[in-house]
Amino acid sequence: MSRSRESSDDWADTTAWPGLRRPSEWRERTPAGGDWPRVSIVTPVLNGRPFIEATILSVLKQGYPNLEYIIIDGGSTDGTIEVIRSYEKQLAFWTTEPDRGMYEAINKGFARASGEVFAWLNGDDMYLPWTLWIIGEIFSQLRGRVHWLIGAASYWDIHHRLLATIAPLSYHRKMIALGAYQSHGLGCIQQESSFWTRTLWDRAGGYLDGRLRLAADFDLWKRFAGSAPLHRVEAVLSGFRVHPLQQSRASEDLYQAEVDRILHREPGGWIRRLLRPRHVRWLFSQIIPRVRGGGPVIRYDRIRLNWTIIEQRRKNVPPAGMRTSR
Repeated sequence: MSRSRESSDDWADTTAWPGLRRPSEWRERTPAGGDWPRVSIVTPVLNGRPFIEATILSVLKQGYPNLEYIIIDGGSTDGTIEVIRSYEKQLAFWTTEPDRGMYEAINKGFARASGEVFAWLNGDDMYLPWTLWIIGEIFSQLRGRVHWLIGAASYWDIHHRLLATIAPLSYHRKMIALGAYQSHGLGCIQQESSFWTRTLWDRAGGYLDGRLRLAADFDLWKRFAGSAPLHRVEAVLSGFRVHPLQQSRASEDLYQAEVDRILHREPGGWIRRLLRPRHVRWLFSQIIPRVRGGGPVIRYDRIRLNWTIIEQRRKNVPPAGMRTSR
């Protein structure tokens, strides 16, 4: 597929917003003087022609200086491969071959990844222009203290418009481990806004369960929670695209059935049974997000100009401006 290209310098400095460029001094060091961590992003895709280019550009056009971008195609026949090939010079690796589903594809990608920070971005979702820069700053400044984080949930439409954002919920580590965040009642952990360290990935076994079709991320979060808390970042990092053909939209019953299987084989099945009644789900959705102690928050300190961990406490929590760096 033939298409025009900017110069390599333009690719290095231009974000997804035309005309917006990063300071040249950021190329080597973070604003706080740290090293940019290597960030490995994996995109699984199969016949994703309508959206795959927007997904790729949302990653590459940020110009993040230590990016490893891997795309695993499952054998597309709709023109997706031609789009990927047109960007192959900016990719660390890509391949196209039949597989047994997106989780096998993601596992293949992470098996090749060499980064300090991992994430996957499905072929119809997108990052925001600042996502990787925020991620790089946080994991650099708070190296060793943060192993897993999530931004505010948000949603794209088919025209690439960000139409809705939802303030980050209180994600209780024990509740994650028990499987409480499975869309009904308490909501879910939005995968495309989640980032984690290689260390945590290895501790959790270093795999996604390929026997599952839709709920392997739910299973992964439960394993993550056994080793590290989920830090909430008060920023929009990514968006889930809502469209009629998406797999999760068409298979909600299958997703819930897989969640049931996961909870049945592990401690936490009582949570699933408790949340079955509609009125109980509604009550939990009203109470839990307001309970303090829901896990640490990462907030940008506008005075010190750095990222700060705010531990959420149950009592005597001072106003945000009075909290100190930890």
